[in-house]
Amino acid sequence: MQTAETPSFNSTPASVRPFRVKSAHKWQNAMIGIIIFFGGFVIFEPAPYDMLLMGTLGVWLVLGLRIPRAVLPLLLLFTLFNAGAVLSTFQMSDYKVGLIYVTISYFLALSSVFFAIALSKDEKRFALLFKVYAASAFFSSIIGLLGYFGVSGFDPIFDVVDGEQKAEIYTD
Repeated sequence: MQTAETPSFNSTPASVRPFRVKSAHKWQNAMIGIIIFFGGFVIFEPAPYDMLLMGTLGVWLVLGLRIPRAVLPLLLLFTLFNAGAVLSTFQMSDYKVGLIYVTISYFLALSSVFFAIALSKDEKRFALLFKVYAASAFFSSIIGLLGYFGVSGFDPIFDVVDGEQKAEIYTD
């Protein structure tokens, strides 16, 4: 029981807390939107998408990212699958190449787990995801067309010389 003499451990007034929650939710949506938008632009590796996602994952983990029970099987299955992949790389003559492949594979698996968590927290984010993904596809296609027809300064990126690209635009 608090009295007038005992200070409250929560120094934030109750009227400010809903504002902070809404503000944090807007920041989370903005971060998700930026990550999805830059998913359409891969000119070099690691792509901006990869770097932004790693940073966002780190920030969300520090701020207390919780894994819902519905997403836990996805994480466990991806982890089990990639653990088996690590074991299989030791059968290769150059297992370091296989380990790099498995590391990238697990990072992509974690990105799907991250989006599953983010979308399970707020289903309204699906609309954000589709809008930003469509905008990214639109801008990527415009840049690609301008580069293909040599209308802009993007054409060196899209040039093909002797069947090989100068830059690795279309990567798997």
